[in-house]
Amino acid sequence: MVPDKLDNETRHFLENVFLESHESGYPNILTGFLSGSYAEGLATTKSDYDLYAVVDDQEHAFSSKEIFVPSKKGLIEITYISNSYLSHITEVMHQGFSVISELGFYDLLLLHRIVSSINIFNNELNQKLSLFVDRNKLAQYLVDWFSVKAAKSLTNMMGNLEAGDIDTAINNIDMARCFALDAYLAIHGNTSFIPKWRLSNAKIFLGENDILLLRFKELAALPFAFSFEMQLRYLTDACRFIQLIFDFKIASELKWKMVEISKIRLWGIDEFHPPHEALIKNPRARILQRENNYYLFDSAARMELSLPAVYIWLTINNQRGVREVIECLINGKEPFDASEEFIDGCIRRFISIGVVSLWCTGLQK
Repeated sequence: MVPDKLDNETRHFLENVFLESHESGYPNILTGFLSGSYAEGLATTKSDYDLYAVVDDQEHAFSSKEIFVPSKKGLIEITYISNSYLSHITEVMHQGFSVISELGFYDLLLLHRIVSSINIFNNELNQKLSLFVDRNKLAQYLVDWFSVKAAKSLTNMMGNLEAGDIDTAINNIDMARCFALDAYLAIHGNTSFIPKWRLSNAKIFLGENDILLLRFKELAALPFAFSFEMQLRYLTDACRFIQLIFDFKIASELKWKMVEISKIRLWGIDEFHPPHEALIKNPRARILQRENNYYLFDSAARMELSLPAVYIWLTINNQRGVREVIECLINGKEPFDASEEFIDGCIRRFISIGVVSLWCTGLQK
């Protein structure tokens, strides 16, 4: 639940809505709550009340349904959620993300509605419900859920390019960029993912002047009716944005603190030149995790990565040269168990398969 921001008049009005629904012969309400824009402090003058009720479904076999209840403020919609359905999706969420038993958009929306709710009816049970749906586990589930969505859209974009369909490629990279930001917000604890509130939530969780958010808005503002060369540049810039978020996600899970949200990672060397020789990542390359294994992809899987190789990839930040990457890994504060020869060999391998290049005085080797 979130802090109660309702005035007494509004609370009394919403309590009556639930009571009138109950008296109309609808299922017994175990608990009722307000969620949505009013509960999250995002309401406008045109916002309506998002009311939810958890009901005992022993006599009513359903997952969820909506009804409209007459009131002095017009028709109020109440979404009834079956307690067995809620128990099921909560159990799946607590087990962690899996493509085999993946929760859908509506399932995750209901779980978010619970963790961001204000109690209206039966406070004691609603408190237990809010504790039962673990907000941190929901956020972690969303990190994985959105990352998979972003990766799929990115793969589709590369297929579109191979087929010469630039317009669909732009549409897919734009979806991937939005999914990637949603994953980044979930890393920071956000569980709301309704597109119309994306930027509002980003300002709350990141701050208005966060450079990743600024870059997201800058990319979103680019027109699509530009030249073919500019369209390809947009795809590259969006890929670089997504790559950084993928790196940040892996680093967060490994508790590796060598991934910085920097301007050169977001805008590239055309805007921010490294002061000296630097290793530059191919914007389309990224690490994907499958079970407990890590793989380096661009348009296809390029190589499987050992854990030390993952750390080497994460330490390459488009600013450090070969020697600096080696020194950061060998002499840094983060625990790292590999020789200089291994690091150098791994970097050479990255360069040979085209996922990293060596930049020097404006040239790439």
